[in-house]
Amino acid sequence: EQHLGELFQRFPDQSDALRAYLSYSQAALQTVPLFFLSKALPQWLFPLYRWLFLGGFMRYAGRTTEEVLREFFPVPPSGKEGSHNSSKLASALCGLWVDTGCPPQRCSFAFSAAVLRGFPLSGAAYPLGGPTQIVRDLIEVIEGAGGRVLVR
Repeated sequence: EQHLGELFQRFPDQSDALRAYLSYSQAALQTVPLFFLSKALPQWLFPLYRWLFLGGFMRYAGRTTEEVLREFFPVPPSGKEGSHNSSKLASALCGLWVDTGCPPQRCSFAFSAAVLRGFPLSGAAYPLGGPTQIVRDLIEVIEGAGGRVLVR
């Protein structure tokens, strides 16, 4: 979250829009755990759960990151004051798009908010022993259940 202070310093003319965007992305981030919880429910219960609890998440997930950025940081016509700053700030805010696996025009805003706000707040996860440890642990579980893992 330290980088946010620098954004406010570099883009003082956009501070109100930046505050509003960060508030909106924080609200989106707060809906993500409800979505993850829904994946643990029995399938027959999901429609009711979605109706009761996922309305907020679906509103955020149903929009792309690019749509939301354009809403908060509309690009004025070229040559007008602030036209360059607005697009530079939007670019800085979606700079972690590579961690989402798709560009802002295709990425769900809920997912983008989780990456933008979630990683800096909670930290990313990295398994002890590196990524290959995940495979080793999966093999152990599969073989422990009587299965076999075959590789070329």
